[in-house]
Amino acid sequence: MSTFQERLKQAIGARGYEQSMRRSVQTVILYEAYRCIADKLPSLRPFQRKLAFFDQAMALVEGAGFLPHQREEIMWRTGTSREPMQPETAWKRMKLIEKEVEKVAEKARPLCVIGKSHDDVCNEFIQQQYVS
Repeated sequence: MSTFQERLKQAIGARGYEQSMRRSVQTVILYEAYRCIADKLPSLRPFQRKLAFFDQAMALVEGAGFLPHQREEIMWRTGTSREPMQPETAWKRMKLIEKEVEKVAEKARPLCVIGKSHDDVCNEFIQQQYVS
């Protein structure tokens, strides 16, 4: 099984990171950070949850050694302002990501049948979204 960092590197592709990928990479990192600490969240206070989540996201960014010069920009609030993202903003974005993922999962669930690979389901879902 591959690590998150290996899968992220593969998703970015052989040509490497480009600035236009910043928000997408940020979204993936925020989602993975939340997934990593989700089981610990109930035992934390609300302010601790946000900080733990943000710390996990920053650790994932720091672990992306294949992005030596771009790691700082991934966690910018916006590409224009170049302000570092704050824990509160990251938490709000994660809540939006969570809602969007659930919407996609609901639409993709009927496509999941025995014998179809993950890639097959994804390709069929993308085609379905393109047509509708």
